[in-house]
Amino acid sequence: MQSIAALVALIPRALLFDGDAYLEIKIWGLPAREGARLVLGLGAVLGIAGALAGILGWASAPALADVRRVLTVELATLPLLQRFGPLASRLAEALDWPPLWVAAAWVRPTPLLALMRLAIGPAGLLMAWLAYGLAAHAAARLLGGRARLDLTLGCLALAEAPRLLLILVPFPDLAWLGIWAWVLAARFQALRTAHGLDGWRAFWAVLMPVLVAVCLGGAALTCALAAALAGVR
Repeated sequence: MQSIAALVALIPRALLFDGDAYLEIKIWGLPAREGARLVLGLGAVLGIAGALAGILGWASAPALADVRRVLTVELATLPLLQRFGPLASRLAEALDWPPLWVAAAWVRPTPLLALMRLAIGPAGLLMAWLAYGLAAHAAARLLGGRARLDLTLGCLALAEAPRLLLILVPFPDLAWLGIWAWVLAARFQALRTAHGLDGWRAFWAVLMPVLVAVCLGGAALTCALAAALAGVR
């Protein structure tokens, strides 16, 4: 078993796309187990930061119930919107879509929900790492990769390191896209090193799971929105 210090020492190198950091993982006896420890550690740090940010946001933002009341009740009473007749009430009903406020409660949670991030952070990152790792391994093998699954998972665990930057940037809600791109670039390096793929094959091995997830998510969102709009007619 690798020491915590040895795992942490690889993180700055992964942020700088040092391929030798992934080569070190290839010589570990149990790369998937060490990768799981690293992912859980990253998730714990992000969970603590998320809980603190959630509590501070709750203390400084208006109550979510008040925001919901304004958008779903009082907005429709504005003279400007009343000129549009039934459209105002339909807009208010659409804004009262429950999943929308469930998502809002996670972004701006109560202290209790914020504390739940302490557990959800590590568990969520672990499940995301496993799901992406299985899909990316299948894609890499399909494109000619040679690595074992445990080696793929170990290298991809180190590729999650750029997520730590979310706790350093002043506006993480705006920076997530750039950091997500950084994670994808690190995954490219991880799969290329683990499977011995050339650049284009590693590129498609990284993107194939993302494209599949985007297509499935887009189809699910379209169906949900269609059902919500049909319900307010």
